[in-house]
Amino acid sequence: MPEVPVVPVVPVVSVPDFVPDSVPASVCVVCVFVVSAASFPLHAVSNNAALSVKTGIQIGINSFGKGLALFHYGSIIVNGTAQFGEFCVVQSDVNVSAGVRGGNEVYIAPGVKILENIAIADNVIIGANAVVCKDIEEPHTSWGGIPAKKISEKGFEFKM
Repeated sequence: MPEVPVVPVVPVVSVPDFVPDSVPASVCVVCVFVVSAASFPLHAVSNNAALSVKTGIQIGINSFGKGLALFHYGSIIVNGTAQFGEFCVVQSDVNVSAGVRGGNEVYIAPGVKILENIAIADNVIIGANAVVCKDIEEPHTSWGGIPAKKISEKGFEFKM
């Protein structure tokens, strides 16, 4: 496995200092907004075991481009080999398997499961509890169900 270069990391994710360690993460209200850039890879979540345990978030190094938004803690697992573009949103209880390739501005709703080696186009919404079993090649579309099927021609647009 190639060695990952050591790069200075800007802390991009933190549990507020006023939350004592004795308080379980399940009762903390934590809103996290992560912005990573090429010069500052997303190391904070994936390399900080204590933070991962407290928030339930495990995201592989450099799995997302800049502008990743995580609005809730709780069981977000993204395999280290998954690659997504910029300005994606990932909600709670999401599992992204190995080899997934996602475009820019992908919205992954709560409970979504994305199986291995799936490709997802730009500006796609994946609805709550959907299971993505095949490639989503059409940009600007919405998908839902088990297995996920196209449900709308309206896609996701990241707005700040």
